[in-house]
Amino acid sequence: MRHKRLERLAIFAEAAELLNFAKAAEKLGVSKGHLSQQIKKLEQEYGVPLMVRNTRNIRLTTEGRNALAHFRQINQLLTRFEKGLAELDGTIRITAPALFAETYLTKILLAFSKIHPEVAFDLNTSYQRLNLTESHFDMAFRATTKPPPADMVAKKMFDYHHCVVASPDYLSRSSSLSIPRDLEQHVCLTAQQNTKWTFSDCEIPLNESIACNNNHILKQLAVEAHGVARLPSFFVKDEIESGALVSVLDEFCNETTSLYLLYPTTTRETNRLRQFTAFVTKYFDNSLIWNDT
Repeated sequence: MRHKRLERLAIFAEAAELLNFAKAAEKLGVSKGHLSQQIKKLEQEYGVPLMVRNTRNIRLTTEGRNALAHFRQINQLLTRFEKGLAELDGTIRITAPALFAETYLTKILLAFSKIHPEVAFDLNTSYQRLNLTESHFDMAFRATTKPPPADMVAKKMFDYHHCVVASPDYLSRSSSLSIPRDLEQHVCLTAQQNTKWTFSDCEIPLNESIACNNNHILKQLAVEAHGVARLPSFFVKDEIESGALVSVLDEFCNETTSLYLLYPTTTRETNRLRQFTAFVTKYFDNSLIWNDT
């Protein structure tokens, strides 16, 4: 078989380079007898002598010199192939929630690209949950309150919760907001087609509110004192720390959502995927994102 012939050709090449069976056998970690036997089989398969051997020395025949030259070319091609596998060049295709991508992922991609400019990214920010085993994406970032799928390699990036926020100005001129039921007396800024907010012990139907499918707009409306919004804690972290927004009803907002990096268990990691995964994990390990656990 051809793969056996290649093995014998590699053994022959080592002996041909050194012109010494004992040294070649030692370098290859085989016995001298095994080395000699493999070279004889190679000569039989090709039907030509590759070496002239006597008790004093070894010399290559014309066919032996040609065989050694061709093996060197094969070895160079193999080296280039293996080097290519180790390099990071190529494209990483990612699907991720839009809000997470806008808040963190684009910064991560830019930071990684500065270190590894040979790597390209193809980013899809659709909220559609694509099937990674059937799509062309290499990995996905997904937020979930449930355990990740068993057929996926899952690396948790961070935990967060959805918090209810309003501006100090809005709260100062509005009625009390100490329990979820109080929301019935407030202007609620919510996503389109979201008719109720769920809390740890109840569901509250929303009154006449401003509905919008853009979280950036909802946050800006809340900052400008137009009502109460419910948004991911990582998305309003800076505004709460600066005092532009106040988080209320915290004791009723205790459901934890986890953000995972996922890819199929059948995926064989390339070097670029391995390096990028490690980079993302380190980024969140070192970040100041709120972690609810």
